[in-house]
Amino acid sequence: MWLATDEVVSLGKSDRWVREKLKTGEWKSRETARRGRNGKLIREVLLESLPEDMQATWAKRNLGTDEMYVEESSAPVLSQAEALARALSGYDVETREAFIDEINRLNSIVDRFENISPRSVVRDGARVFVVEVESLCEEARCTNTLILKLEPSRAKKVSGYTLEKWARQRKRDGLMTFLRAQPTQRKQRDGRAAQFSADARDWLDSNWKNYPTTSHCIKKLKEQAKKKRWKIPSNSTLRRMLKVPPVVRAIVFGKDTDYTGKLKPYVPRTVEDLAALQIVCGDHHILDVIAWSDVQKSLVRLWFTVWQCVRTGLIWGWHLDYIPSSHTIACAYANGVLTFGAQPFSRPQDGFKSLAYTDNGKDYKGRNVNGDLVVHKHAAEVDGGLQLILTSQSVGLLNDAGVEQMLANFYNGREKPVERTFNDTATAIQNDFFRRGWCGRNTKDKPDAYKELYTRHMKAMKRKQPSPFPSEQEVRDYIADWVFGYNTTEHERTTLGGAKIVPLTEFNRLYTTRYEISKEAVALMLLKPTRGTLGKNGLSILGATYTSEAFSKYKGVKGADGKPLQIEARRSDDNYSTVWAVLPDGQVVEATRLDRSPILNPNRETHRVVAMLAKHETKLAREFNLFTQSRLRGETVEDRAAALIDAEYGSEIELPLAVGANADAQTQARVQRLTRLDGKRLHAVPQARVTAEQVSNVQTDDSIFESSDRTLISEFDFEE
Repeated sequence: MWLATDEVVSLGKSDRWVREKLKTGEWKSRETARRGRNGKLIREVLLESLPEDMQATWAKRNLGTDEMYVEESSAPVLSQAEALARALSGYDVETREAFIDEINRLNSIVDRFENISPRSVVRDGARVFVVEVESLCEEARCTNTLILKLEPSRAKKVSGYTLEKWARQRKRDGLMTFLRAQPTQRKQRDGRAAQFSADARDWLDSNWKNYPTTSHCIKKLKEQAKKKRWKIPSNSTLRRMLKVPPVVRAIVFGKDTDYTGKLKPYVPRTVEDLAALQIVCGDHHILDVIAWSDVQKSLVRLWFTVWQCVRTGLIWGWHLDYIPSSHTIACAYANGVLTFGAQPFSRPQDGFKSLAYTDNGKDYKGRNVNGDLVVHKHAAEVDGGLQLILTSQSVGLLNDAGVEQMLANFYNGREKPVERTFNDTATAIQNDFFRRGWCGRNTKDKPDAYKELYTRHMKAMKRKQPSPFPSEQEVRDYIADWVFGYNTTEHERTTLGGAKIVPLTEFNRLYTTRYEISKEAVALMLLKPTRGTLGKNGLSILGATYTSEAFSKYKGVKGADGKPLQIEARRSDDNYSTVWAVLPDGQVVEATRLDRSPILNPNRETHRVVAMLAKHETKLAREFNLFTQSRLRGETVEDRAAALIDAEYGSEIELPLAVGANADAQTQARVQRLTRLDGKRLHAVPQARVTAEQVSNVQTDDSIFESSDRTLISEFDFEE
């Protein structure tokens, strides 16, 4: 029969004494599913395991008799001999006989132990067993292999205290004292193992990925365990179970950058097989310094656009602007072309490829002075004139997938050299502008020095005083000096086996042939691209009409899609009166804006331009037969024009050169390649002169009409 602990305490024992007995396991107890007032599970004690006096007290109180109450379902009381026989029945015959011999041997040893007197003496304040007891302890070792196979500990020497315990226990249990392990006896539960229901473990295995924090996961597990009556371990055990490796946590709970940027394996690269400027890497970076702009009349953060040579580490081209865009990418590229020279041309026949690496189409985010998050869409997109230059120079444009396969993994700064350069830039700005406008590398937190400086700035604006922030020109000059110092300072390159090189010196050593692009083509490259449709008066762009005599032969021509022909044009925000149009044949022409003419006060210039266009088209129709005959003679439009005029294209547009230009540029071999924006060079064609004597000597050959084999006759040798 089972009694609650409160009922056991009511039998005349203290609560502390009862709990000590339960803790030592002297009394048999069990834990029920019922809970008490304090919310803890109720523990019950087996009545038969209590001392006889407590059992008698319970029987007298509940049954009115001193006899022990026995449940109907309880097993009958067995004698010592019957209990021993039942315990040995679980072994096979040979093992059972071995245990019987061992029990009789130990029983005789205990008999002799009890006949020894005295068993121990006191020496130097310690109890010491006599020699006869020590010999019995040595004799108690078990040597039977069948028993040692089941209980190896019996081979050890016992102590005198063990013999004393056997003697006391034999009086109560008889020969069962020497049968240590009974095969039919249920082993007690190991209290060291945490209780964990199978259903609770399955729930944890299935749902731990849904809770990034350990505390949240444990809380949800406890809620489920309370509803479904699961047994779960303590918080410390659960935390040890939920302690996953950092790699697993980054993949399961983190962002893409948490794993790829810090933990994901990467292929180490070497650039020893590259030539100078064979691969240039372009990117944007917002400077961590606030500056006062006299142009904008406000505080600004400048964007630093860089093209860097992957082989030499040289900052080849750079540009500073208020916002990142494809235009700033083109400006930085043009800066590199004019300062150090263009990229080498691709030579497919030799297996040489020239490449440009950029995060094409990537969106850039940055916080402005007010702390607002600004997103710049497709800031690294390569389009317009830069795309024309790269295509003409046979420079490959790589998309994100292509770059990843060839050069770098996403968000892995170890393989992207320009990211390391931007990190050096940020460190230099932090050291030099720490108390003069440095706004911190984190887009959320601002340093205290910046907050104090901004407070002073607001007071200065109210008093119409100069801003304490550095000026925009100061920041631009600082970046120019820093770029020069970077290019002329020794750096350790891990992609070159840890070699220490000076970028500019290494560039001058490897870039032996200077490749050039004309300044006119570079200038047109920096103009903004747009497209328009040809109409009666010319090219319609942004609500305005631009006209040129070269448009006449393309008026009314349809495109490949059957729609009106689209003409590419380039323009500048500073001048809307002129655009440069790229005709389908590759010719670049200058077109002027055609203003509208009022009715009452006509615009004479507009009337003059329209009249000149009509006159040009009339002449075109009149001389059309002449053009046809000219083409039959093998002359091109350029040949005819060169015979009449000395063509002169465009004007020289000076662009500023970056600090650190190549000093040996004048001694290098120079190669210039024509691009789409260069136009076609015209050359003179000698005039054909025929004399009267030559005409009189011409004779007719009628034999061609007498031949029986009538075949096609080519009038000119260049026809097939």
